[in-house]
Amino acid sequence: DFEQAQVMASAGVLNDLVIGAARAGDHDAQIDAGQRPGPKLHVTAPYLGDLAGVIPQFHTLNGPEDAGRMVDYWAEEGATSFKAFMSIKRNELKTAIEHAHARGLKITGHLCAVGFRDAAALGIDNLEHGIIVDTEFLPGKKPDECPAQAAADDFAKRVDIDSAPVQAMIRDLVTRHVAVTSTLAVFEALVPDRPLMSKLGRVEKALTTDAWASYLETRSAIARGDAPGPAMALKK
Repeated sequence: DFEQAQVMASAGVLNDLVIGAARAGDHDAQIDAGQRPGPKLHVTAPYLGDLAGVIPQFHTLNGPEDAGRMVDYWAEEGATSFKAFMSIKRNELKTAIEHAHARGLKITGHLCAVGFRDAAALGIDNLEHGIIVDTEFLPGKKPDECPAQAAADDFAKRVDIDSAPVQAMIRDLVTRHVAVTSTLAVFEALVPDRPLMSKLGRVEKALTTDAWASYLETRSAIARGDAPGPAMALKK
């Protein structure tokens, strides 16, 4: 919202990527026109795809035509980029990419049902979160199905970064000029007792009392679970 835009501007933020926004295009237009203070907003439309229907705010695609329709609609509404999400299928992703590129716009993806190499072959511009979410190395993985947890567990325990399949995937992404946004800080937060509390003084000052309490509660729950997978995956 405009209040957040003003806070970012006062903090010296010049550019902000707004993910999954429905109305940020209005904010962007007014900021660009000098009517409101704020950073340059790069607006990503509502996600293309969902997580097996468990997130009610996300639209469940019903085929490639629906994916193309969403891209066209949100481009007209001012979106400047798109983000494909986990349950999107190959034919839906292909159509979304084609419609976005036809308008000179880019598309990224936090994928699951589609592996990195398939997405690269379809023409995706960027892949979110790095190899830890690439499901293509899970034995028995079926096309257009999203085995998110099984693939994450398998990656942490079995996948070797130096193995031939992984290295081939990396070379393929480089050849096709597909960028990767690794978001290592996000995964570090899933590792018990990380980041170190001694490093979080500035974070506490930046949060409301309720937000800080919620963070500490989540942090304690992760520590109690003491799952080794996130730390193993992060090291890779």
